[in-house]
Amino acid sequence: MNPMNDPFTESHGQRSGLFANGGASHPLTGPTTPQRNILFLSNHTPTRDPFAPLLSPHNLRVLLSESERLRMSLKQDLATAEEELESAQENMVSTKQDLATAQEEMKLRYDQIKFRDGQIKIRDNEIKVRDEEISKLQSEIHRLRVHIEKQDVTIRTQSRTIQDPRSLRQRRMEETSISLSATAQPWSPQNIQSLVGPTQSLSLGAPQQFASNGSDNAQYSSPYGHTGPGPQMSYKMSYPVEPTAPPMQFDLKGTVAGASLQGLFHPTPSARGPNQMNMNTQDTMHLTTFNTPGGISSVYGGGATAYAGIEFEAKVSDFGGRFRSLWGKIDQFGRIYVINGELRPEKVPAPLKEYMMLDPNTAVAVQYLNHAMTKPLCVAKVINFYLCKKMLKYTEIIKNLSPRIDGEILNAKRRMTLETPNSVRHGLLAKVADQMALARQKPNFTEFCSISRENHVNELLEMLEPLVTTMEDNNSMRELLKNIIVDAQKIGIDLFSCPYDARFHFPELNESYDPMVMVNLDPTLHANLVRARVGLSVTPYIRLGLINSEPARIRIVCGAKVFTRVPGEDANANHTPGRPS
Repeated sequence: MNPMNDPFTESHGQRSGLFANGGASHPLTGPTTPQRNILFLSNHTPTRDPFAPLLSPHNLRVLLSESERLRMSLKQDLATAEEELESAQENMVSTKQDLATAQEEMKLRYDQIKFRDGQIKIRDNEIKVRDEEISKLQSEIHRLRVHIEKQDVTIRTQSRTIQDPRSLRQRRMEETSISLSATAQPWSPQNIQSLVGPTQSLSLGAPQQFASNGSDNAQYSSPYGHTGPGPQMSYKMSYPVEPTAPPMQFDLKGTVAGASLQGLFHPTPSARGPNQMNMNTQDTMHLTTFNTPGGISSVYGGGATAYAGIEFEAKVSDFGGRFRSLWGKIDQFGRIYVINGELRPEKVPAPLKEYMMLDPNTAVAVQYLNHAMTKPLCVAKVINFYLCKKMLKYTEIIKNLSPRIDGEILNAKRRMTLETPNSVRHGLLAKVADQMALARQKPNFTEFCSISRENHVNELLEMLEPLVTTMEDNNSMRELLKNIIVDAQKIGIDLFSCPYDARFHFPELNESYDPMVMVNLDPTLHANLVRARVGLSVTPYIRLGLINSEPARIRIVCGAKVFTRVPGEDANANHTPGRPS
């Protein structure tokens, strides 16, 4: 029987090239014919024969085949690993390059940041230096502003001093050092109305020429009805005093600078002015209404006429009586409603202190606030100051009625400076009077006045609350205060409907007492009256001027009521004579 062909030989369809014959191998020259034909797949993987020995040819061939496959697999893995290694090396080189580039960029950015930090520090230093410079400049600006404010105050004071002839009188009084007393030598009864040489008007600094009669004496007019020589004066007045109203009957029962000084307030009328003995002091000219805005300008414009002077004198007399009546009502209000308790300066609000002009010395302020005579007058002083500040101004009396009217009035006010000539100033005052006439023709003028009065009453009641007695029913207080506001409003409207230069001035604390424009309310006058100083002012002195005449007519409408010391204080106390303690 022929042996079976081995399916795992290299030639599966042929016999082996060697044939064992008697121990010798003879090659077969021809193909052998297989006994059976079996088809094997080319990718067949031989497996071990479990029944054959381990070292059998078949198993060895299987092991060899497996080893070869493993070697090929390892070789392929090695090649793959080498490729991956090369790729990793390339990646590492690229990474190193990227790292170097990143380090360079970081270094560059660090240098940029460092450079920017340096620039920021430099800018911070510059900002700090500039801040210091700004602080220094702000300090310098503040110092300059304070200096400018002081200079403005000084300039205003000097301008007022230059304008106001009181300074000339005061210097002359201080130079002569002659006090006015009851035992002064009598003077000759001559006219005191004119001066020698050029003087200055009360309303402006423009010089006015007054005729001189070579005399400084005036006829003495006693308040008791007889005439006689007045006290001798050792100085010349700096402006003509020609009061046209009857002797002032002040409601506060003040002493008009003493009987010996009465002639200073009531000299004989000037020959240039109208004779007031033939005039009706109760004239109702203040009730006149102007139908056209041009009416006022046509009457008062241009050169002064005789009628304008006569009308001015009548107006001065009329306004004087109305102001005295107003001060009397305010005095009555203070006496009725003043608080009963003690007043302390520290409990008085700042606006009230400003209005009352209290002495900075607390002890002196307490005396004025709680003295039986001056306590109600402190209430009156607040009302008087409020009226002069909030109502008796041509910029305030009809404020907010019409923007156009307000603009015209403010424009006129801006043009009225110290250097404005009298003729130009009079024209501006006439324009203000024209605007007042236009305002009075407004259909809502009456309603505006009513609303304005109510606002002023409410504001005053709130302001006076610490000084007046609190009542359950304040209707009577409100009505009396409303009547005061109504009178002040009427006076203001009528006053500024005329082109007169009106001035209101409250004598300030420690201001030199001027008997020409002030009335001392102290019943026991100091003997050395010339050296007295104001301790408390109650009412302002008011002067009106018709400045388009030659010379300008200046009249004192009302004198200022003042105290030169606490009433009843010993005149020989240990303090400067005439000064409040």
